Amino acid sequence: PKMTSLTLADDNTQALDLAKRHIQAAGAGSAHDQVQLRQLDWLHHPKRLGSHLGSLKMYRGILGSDLAYTFTNAKELARAVAYLLQPQIGRFVHVGPVQHDRDVKYLQHFLREGYLMRLDDDAQRFTLRTQTFEVLDKSEIKLKETVETPMEAVVATHHPQYDGVNGDYFFPVETGKYDEEETKVWLEKENRRMGGGRW
Repeated sequence: PKMTSLTLADDNTQALDLAKRHIQAAGAGSAHDQVQLRQLDWLHHPKRLGSHLGSLKMYRGILGSDLAYTFTNAKELARAVAYLLQPQIGRFVHVGPVQHDRDVKYLQHFLREGYLMRLDDDAQRFTLRTQTFEVLDKSEIKLKETVETPMEAVVATHHPQYDGVNGDYFFPVETGKYDEEETKVWLEKENRRMGGGRW
């Protein structure tokens, strides 16, 4: 389907200002109704954000890059995604480099066990190729460097029984069922070690 709107979100206003300049440089400034910038700190419970998050529409697609590798970050990102992603057709994709200190296991667990989202058992792997060029003169450029970075993507969709409004009665983290399951025990120890509290 044709994209009707694009929202770029970050909690850093400087990053949003930079994004705005890129949009204008690309000649998309006149399409301000289709491209929106929103300051969003998803490290807060959506319900505590009140009208700030409630004013955001639900999205057909959410793309995040290099966001959640700790218990706390993954927990809150999963919650924000669950409430902002459209049911049935919505798709969430998190992309980041494959590194030993950047494990997506927390994010995968919370999406699957905390919000009953459907995702592949393993993150999808691919290679990002970045090229740097050197300008020799006005008519000639030279390839200076090519860097290949192993990447992985976590792709998630909502459970078919989630209808977009029944989250308080459907998501295990909201109903209390998540806290009753043995699947969360291995995460609770990490939560206490990092000084975090209960949901």
